[in-house]
Amino acid sequence: MRSLLIFFLVIGVSIFACQTTNITTSDLPVTNVRPTVEPVIDSTPIVETAKSKNTLELSEEDEVDHGGFSIKNSVLGLSIEKAGKRLLFLKNEGGDIGGPAGQFGFQAFLGTTEKQLVYNTWTGGNHCCSYFTIVDLSENTPKIIFHGPDYDVQHNGEIEDPLGAQDIDGDGIKEIVQSWRPYRFDECAEVSQPIIDTFFKYDKTAKRYLPMKEIAPVESKWIEKMKKEVTVMNDKIRRGENPEDGSCGYRITVVGITLNYIFTGKEKEGYDYLKANYMNFDRERENPEKAVYNGRETAETIKFYEKAIRKQLKDNKLYKYLYRR
Repeated sequence: MRSLLIFFLVIGVSIFACQTTNITTSDLPVTNVRPTVEPVIDSTPIVETAKSKNTLELSEEDEVDHGGFSIKNSVLGLSIEKAGKRLLFLKNEGGDIGGPAGQFGFQAFLGTTEKQLVYNTWTGGNHCCSYFTIVDLSENTPKIIFHGPDYDVQHNGEIEDPLGAQDIDGDGIKEIVQSWRPYRFDECAEVSQPIIDTFFKYDKTAKRYLPMKEIAPVESKWIEKMKKEVTVMNDKIRRGENPEDGSCGYRITVVGITLNYIFTGKEKEGYDYLKANYMNFDRERENPEKAVYNGRETAETIKFYEKAIRKQLKDNKLYKYLYRR
């Protein structure tokens, strides 16, 4: 009898445990939070949490009704319909390579409580990337107000908040930022390539987000911070020491600053910074006083990187937009 009671007690505890721990990842909201973006008005970091009223949550649902529109999702893309008629179709950029269906959600960007549709499609790669599209649904006809493929701007998957939506200039309308990799060093791993923040501001005349042609205050602070790090690394190089971050870390930091200048419309300042601050630190075994990189002295290495950057950016859509080339 005692054995029978113990048996039923164990079964009861097991059933209770299963009932109270049956939580899967699908039950949890997918939130994307950029925790350290600083506002213009002061230097206090803004920390958004999953409970924020305007947090972007992305879903893979097949169909959702929103504001009188029917949003239908598939591997091919996202269809926006009304009264059975398709009004807009957004292609899934990863559909051609066997990728999953895109994700979509809603977030308010334009200074009112009305939320816009956000569509995210994966483009492939272990460390990359997603294209984002934002659609305004406030009128009878849906209107695209941001489309990442228009500028070759892909969100880098390692950054938590995919749009970085913040009102950085205090006009009530949120700016967005895409963190992406426009340049690649052949000798460095993909995860070590420089990540560039490109800011987009809503243009009320064009009624869409356009790239900012000036350095945003948040980005300016980041550039100044990186410059200080380069100064410290260059002091070490002058003393005959190697930077702690090694070859890739040093080159990516210097070239990263150059690229941030270039993608805010300050190309000359970017290349001037590269020329004034880049230093070789690998030493020739036969001549330890001579710093070379792949057989090139410092001046030759700077010319090599400038040429390589220009070549890689030549066909970049955002670069062409900024410089009308």
